[in-house]
Amino acid sequence: MTLTLDQVSAIYQRQPASATTVSSAVNTARDCAGQDARCVEQWSAKQGVEFSHVFIARSPAGACCRKLSSTLRTDSRYQVVFDGPGAEIFERRQGRETVSAP
Repeated sequence: MTLTLDQVSAIYQRQPASATTVSSAVNTARDCAGQDARCVEQWSAKQGVEFSHVFIARSPAGACCRKLSSTLRTDSRYQVVFDGPGAEIFERRQGRETVSAP
């Protein structure tokens, strides 16, 4: 299934987050950008935060998040729902296995 940008926007509008959660998510994005999918799962477990999608912006240089993107593509817990020139969006599947926080 491929989502349009309007559908993606609607997803984010339906899932409000506190300023603390948003700040934590921004820090995680920075920390996990060069890591793999497990980094995101560990953050979720450690913070007790559920999420449904991972958004990876594509920069003109294309250097950001290659490892994270490639591991999300091969991880059965995720599926690509948008793959365009400006971003990739991965949906976190239901029934995923849990990952304990370090």
